[in-house]
Amino acid sequence: NFSTAHGVMLCFDVTKSSSISALLNFWLPYILDKSPGNTIFFIVATKTEVSENKRQVSKYVGEVC
Repeated sequence: NFSTAHGVMLCFDVTKSSSISALLNFWLPYILDKSPGNTIFFIVATKTEVSENKRQVSKYVGEVC
């Protein structure tokens, strides 16, 4: 239940493109629908220390997300 949430942290794994897809296409819309309009959202990228060739989510996509 997110109806009283003041803040929500959503994380995605930069080594799995399905991770950011799930965040943007399922979790974010779901939580936006269930939370009050003044809820603060934090989107956090994990595994950012990996080399570029292991990334499936580009730095650009992660930054504009």
